[in-house]
Amino acid sequence: MKDAQTIGEYTKTKRTQAGITLGELSRLAGVHKSFISRLESGERHKAAPEVLERIANVLKLDPSELLSFIGVTPQPLPPVRTYFRRAYGVSEEGADVLAQLIEDYQQRKEGEHDENNKGHNKAD
Repeated sequence: MKDAQTIGEYTKTKRTQAGITLGELSRLAGVHKSFISRLESGERHKAAPEVLERIANVLKLDPSELLSFIGVTPQPLPPVRTYFRRAYGVSEEGADVLAQLIEDYQQRKEGEHDENNKGHNKAD
């Protein structure tokens, strides 16, 4: 947990725990090395949410871990049908079709996962 750490201390701790150098984090997150250095040293105390999300993704953190330092609480997505209607303006019927396609896809992937694991569970 972050306890009383600053965003910079927390980021540096997580980066070093992950075995990633400052340069690697800079390159992988697409954030200038000097910005990350100033953030970690405490010279900077804030960053744009998009930048923190990119850093979190490289460090394999939940973005909310870093976003909480700047007072941002990510909002969960609405139900899939509502999302398609709002985000893409599809009709109710279209949203139902898209939701069903996603549900079918998820079930098919779960089935494939189960099939792939059957052979691994057998005793030799």
